[in-house]
Amino acid sequence: MAKGGRISFDEIMKLWSESRAKAMRCMLMLVLDSCHSGRWVELAEGRGLKDVVVQAACSSGEAGGYSGQALQPTFVHALSMAHLY
Repeated sequence: MAKGGRISFDEIMKLWSESRAKAMRCMLMLVLDSCHSGRWVELAEGRGLKDVVVQAACSSGEAGGYSGQALQPTFVHALSMAHLY
């Protein structure tokens, strides 16, 4: 797992399939702020996963440019403000 600092979609899905949270019918939300992160969206859609949501910073063919600097801070800020609504 995490060879060279990377983890694959299949590795995450294996961990998810064995998790207590999945057994309790929770949802898995993946927020990916990296180049080509849209590929994980395609993989999740291709498998018809109903309990996995993938938010990607860019499409599968896109380098992203601002990886790690745009989506994640905005997403965290939105979550921190959610209690105000």
